[in-house]
Amino acid sequence: MYRLLNDRRDLPHLWLYIQCALLFIPAAAVLYGLGHFPWWLGVMYVLVWNAFGDRFTMSYHCTLHRRLFKKQYRACEILLDWMLCPLFGQTPGTFYVHHMGMHHIDDNLPHDLSSTMRFQRDSVSGFLRYYLRFAALVPLELTIYLWRSRNTKLIRQLLVGELVFYAAVSAAAYWNLRATLVVFVFPFLFVRLMMMIGNWVQHAFIDPDHPDNPYTSSVNTIDSRFNARVFNAGYHIYHHVRKGTHYSELTTEFAANLEKYGREDAVVFDRIDIAQIWLLLVTRQHRKLATHFVRLPGAPARSDDEVIALLRRRLQPIRDWTPAAEASAEPAA
Repeated sequence: MYRLLNDRRDLPHLWLYIQCALLFIPAAAVLYGLGHFPWWLGVMYVLVWNAFGDRFTMSYHCTLHRRLFKKQYRACEILLDWMLCPLFGQTPGTFYVHHMGMHHIDDNLPHDLSSTMRFQRDSVSGFLRYYLRFAALVPLELTIYLWRSRNTKLIRQLLVGELVFYAAVSAAAYWNLRATLVVFVFPFLFVRLMMMIGNWVQHAFIDPDHPDNPYTSSVNTIDSRFNARVFNAGYHIYHHVRKGTHYSELTTEFAANLEKYGREDAVVFDRIDIAQIWLLLVTRQHRKLATHFVRLPGAPARSDDEVIALLRRRLQPIRDWTPAAEASAEPAA
């Protein structure tokens, strides 16, 4: 197995994909072969799928930043993109376009189509507006974004992945609607919702004075059980400092640089995962959220009330920020 991989440390990704292929491709074939299967069987499929869905998504995210397979085995990537990804809510090749071709270019700043800056980030209505815009407009807006940057290669990748997926799912629904709803439609809707919940939380606490500083525009959640499950996805701050860092290095990097995070006044949580943070945000339970706040060495000493005030300040909409380079270039009045 190691000979397929660029990095021996990525064997857990490969094993996960093998497990998913052996389990869900035959299961999907059975659901389609049964015709109008009973709904309880669809519920069973969804429950089993849920045990793998988050791990697959975050594993796939890791392999976007660091190629999993050696060049001579890139055919394996094609199989991953076109056979497994559609079973886990990803239209083929488009996660790469959005994440690497846009999000990590603009890093949650105003030109980032998934930027959280202008929203009140502890608001149900704010999140709904954020999510519904993404759900309804992301193919169009991302195409326009890429056209402006003249990136025609990624435009083709985006449009082919989206259109082929929608055409294939439409044909599959004509053949067997129930199976299509369970196998393709549910994962597609659920994963896109969860990805936006994840991005909302990971970029919820933004210093309005320095939204371009990854230490104060991203968040870490260092709960060990959560991170063991999702390939250290909770260590999001350094992921925006150096996006190519291997997931296995993120915990040691954080431990070795605690004072750096403290001096930067980073927001770090423990004993809580991304979904739980989102729930506390949209229900505005700031005090409960503050009980998970990690007081870092080098950070200002704060009382509980001061921690709550810090969190609330960093959840406010940011609408009039100008990059320092642009501000310095403006002519004096």
